[in-house]
Amino acid sequence: MSTSLHEANVRFATSMLAVDRPVDTSLAQAVSNNALHLADSCGQVLVAWNSRVAATDYLPFGSNLVNTYVRMAALGPFFLRVRGDTPYPLRVRIAGLSSDNVNTVTFAVRLAWNFGESTWVTPPDTNWVSASTSSSASAWLTAGSTLLSYTREDSTVNLPLFRRRSARIAIGGATGDVDVFEAYLVLYGQTSNVASEPRATGLYVAEYVGT
Repeated sequence: MSTSLHEANVRFATSMLAVDRPVDTSLAQAVSNNALHLADSCGQVLVAWNSRVAATDYLPFGSNLVNTYVRMAALGPFFLRVRGDTPYPLRVRIAGLSSDNVNTVTFAVRLAWNFGESTWVTPPDTNWVSASTSSSASAWLTAGSTLLSYTREDSTVNLPLFRRRSARIAIGGATGDVDVFEAYLVLYGQTSNVASEPRATGLYVAEYVGT
């Protein structure tokens, strides 16, 4: 759903923003429209989930495997947009806990072209972010600055569902084809001891449009 009035950028001469240039309602409306349109177009939030009650509301591990990454959830597919030749990185936050407050558990998020492999012994080198904890208290384990980056080269291997679709561009809602990747976000868990269950209690993933 668009929040901008015209659902597109409104172009005008830069001289209209010159020093001592009067600002009327129309110009103010155009500037606010463009800001809202940029916000609609960039930084889309793909996943935003946080447990209300960590003791009962969590994603379970559901496995007796040790030192093996096990798929806990697969979300998507999502359209991941590209700026020039570089896809936007994703800002990832993972929350979780270790059930016994003793042994270390690890959570990981990766990009995959489908639901992802059900298990990993050795994680891939690319398209992967992880965080660990041994505490039984639920907490965000990754900082807000943690980025999951990927390139077109990685994507040809890990994201083969490369599509073209129509998106709003330019003036007046005119449409044109833009290249987008379609991918899943897969959450994995790993434990170092069968007595410790990884319990995921939150996941936030959003496009990062900074430099």
